[in-house]
Amino acid sequence: MPNPTISETITYGRISTYLVGNSNSKGNLFGGRLSAPGSMVSIAMITDALAWGQDSQSSQNVRSMANYLIWLIGMFGQQAQYIASGSGGGSVIPGGGGLTQLNFTVAASGTTLIDGQSSTTLPASWAGLNIVVNKNGQALTQITSAPVYYTWNSITRLLTVVPDAFLGDEFQITAV
Repeated sequence: MPNPTISETITYGRISTYLVGNSNSKGNLFGGRLSAPGSMVSIAMITDALAWGQDSQSSQNVRSMANYLIWLIGMFGQQAQYIASGSGGGSVIPGGGGLTQLNFTVAASGTTLIDGQSSTTLPASWAGLNIVVNKNGQALTQITSAPVYYTWNSITRLLTVVPDAFLGDEFQITAV
């Protein structure tokens, strides 16, 4: 990450908190571990301190703290930059191979979700992945009190959408 602004660094820190938490919980780096140098708590604390100090500290102190946060988030900073930009932008995602994406239009038969159906099991390659679901160009939420939402069980690969899928609905499911 070449010299992101303080605001960008705060955004990357907030996103990295979740990325590090996911990585630590899966033990991706070194298997199960008792402590991690880049813990999500440390990243969250430094990110909050940077956000708080942004207006009340000298620019040299704020830049030093931002540089420390960039160092702390390490490889997750690049993933955070990719997520924050919302586009490809040429970033490399460690472990790459690109994002897994499934696009389809609801039909009477032969699609991932068929007319009137509310749930489906995605292929085995989706197991363990976090997903984002767009329906007719709008991002759905996982907040179940919303009028339009989805639930996802990454172990069983069961995707449920509310309300049901209807003929012509366009879905885009992306692994993140």
